[in-house]
Amino acid sequence: MQVDWARLGRNKFESTVELLIRRQWDGHAHVIVPDGRGGDDGIDIDVEKSNAHKRIYQLKYYPDGFSGDRKTTRQKQIRKSYITAAKHQPDEWSLVVPTKLTPGERTFVEGLSEPRGPRISIVDQVELDIMMINLPDVYNYLERDQMRANAALFGQEAANLFGGVNDVVDRVRSLGKLADTMDPYWTLDFNRSSDSVTYSLRPKTSDAHMKSPVKLTVDGTLGPQHSGLAAAMRGTFGFGASDPVLLPADVVQRLTISGPAFIAGTHQNIEMQFNPISRNPHVGATAQISFETPSGDHLGQFEGEVTHIGQGPEGGALELAFYNKHLEMRVLFPLKEFSGEPIDVRIGYNLHKIGVSDAIEVLEINTLLRSQALVLKVHLEDQYLMTVHQGDAEDIPPLDPDVAIIRSIAEDLSVVQAHCKQSFQLPLTVTQRERINLRIARLLIEGHAVETPDASSIIATLSGEDSPELRAIMIDGGSLRFEGPDYVVKIGKKTMTIGPVYIGDPESYVEHADAALHRLDNGTAEGYQVKFLPGTTTYFRSVLVESAQPRHFADPPTPWRIVGIKQPTKPS
Repeated sequence: MQVDWARLGRNKFESTVELLIRRQWDGHAHVIVPDGRGGDDGIDIDVEKSNAHKRIYQLKYYPDGFSGDRKTTRQKQIRKSYITAAKHQPDEWSLVVPTKLTPGERTFVEGLSEPRGPRISIVDQVELDIMMINLPDVYNYLERDQMRANAALFGQEAANLFGGVNDVVDRVRSLGKLADTMDPYWTLDFNRSSDSVTYSLRPKTSDAHMKSPVKLTVDGTLGPQHSGLAAAMRGTFGFGASDPVLLPADVVQRLTISGPAFIAGTHQNIEMQFNPISRNPHVGATAQISFETPSGDHLGQFEGEVTHIGQGPEGGALELAFYNKHLEMRVLFPLKEFSGEPIDVRIGYNLHKIGVSDAIEVLEINTLLRSQALVLKVHLEDQYLMTVHQGDAEDIPPLDPDVAIIRSIAEDLSVVQAHCKQSFQLPLTVTQRERINLRIARLLIEGHAVETPDASSIIATLSGEDSPELRAIMIDGGSLRFEGPDYVVKIGKKTMTIGPVYIGDPESYVEHADAALHRLDNGTAEGYQVKFLPGTTTYFRSVLVESAQPRHFADPPTPWRIVGIKQPTKPS
């Protein structure tokens, strides 16, 4: 593999070196090639590694070197390039030339080195040839002109893909047609990604599996460490579930394929993945699941759709999806001869990008399936299919403790969204303070008086006027009610306005009332601020103006009762 670097011409030399260096450092460093139309500032190619190591390549197209009558001019140019590049403080400076350097030329370049300057290296014809050997596709690209001429002589232009994409498409299509000739019942579809080629066997006729059966025989061993894999294999192969099964190379000792000659053979040291395909005509049908107590009391009914129906030697598999696949259920049921085995029901759920009402339903199903003494009935298109009785309590996995918290958030948010005529998905995160404010908003909407942390005290400014009623409030306190602003809830960047509220407490009192009374006595009370505090609770209570009744300011306020949050109480 030999390139005549000296005859490439400057433009092709520079583009080829750029391509080689980009390929050499691909995945290991960041390669920058500045636009040199305004001057390259001493940098033809800049290579920066992740550890901050910086290397500058300077390209000089001197096919006959820089000795002889061109020595002075070209050496000045090289020295100038080095000095300019050194200003960028690289760790290494490399001179790239298309010829072999003489000892004198090499000594000159290495002599440019300074004590604190970058390390100097030389990439000449020998080094370029080595790089080209390591990247043969670049060499083939350079040689395409000669290949084109040769191909024209032999009528093989298309074979070398000189027609671009159209030739590629035609070549692939022709290769596919050639693959179609290998067997009357089967053909190969193939895909190339980088150096990896994958192929899949495709039947050419609907009865290919009977006319020319293809059989896979797997010899392997499962150890104690493969218990999870064994369970997955039983679900997929024994019951026909849709779960993919990956057999690692340490399990597969030998794979024997029998069938058409072009695919038959024995393979070792491979991993195998099985991806079941669901073609049952009932896929997509409506499914209903209903929950009852053993005595027949109705607990709930939910509708979804069939995503998979399969069958195996041990039984069948029914898979359902609810609420845009935010909850998926798999039922494995044994054949009659294995009826002694229990029906296995498993679910998986996610709450990412889900509406609030759907989230509540998903969590309700999740909770019901973990109930003891439960009866689950399944219908397809309103036709009864099966009944499942919940197994022993010790076999029921515990409910995730976060479910109760998430459900309370969703239920509170559902009420608030309906009141505010707003709709948005269940937030991914909700802070403790947001949970408190959300519960308060729900209780306000439902007509309750409830403590609000934003109203731990009320500041009032005295006008300066004195009266017996004002002094009575200062001295004895009492039941006060203030008209507050709109109660507003913020969840992340979402804002919901509940409405105007009254704020008060039946035993409000003034902090440091003696100071306020003293100012009233001296006639200096105007503009003085007094702080009112609740006497019966930690915070003042609030109630929506539209719901306010006398009992709201006489009876105790409704407690928050938020899962996982303890409401502060006033010391007795």
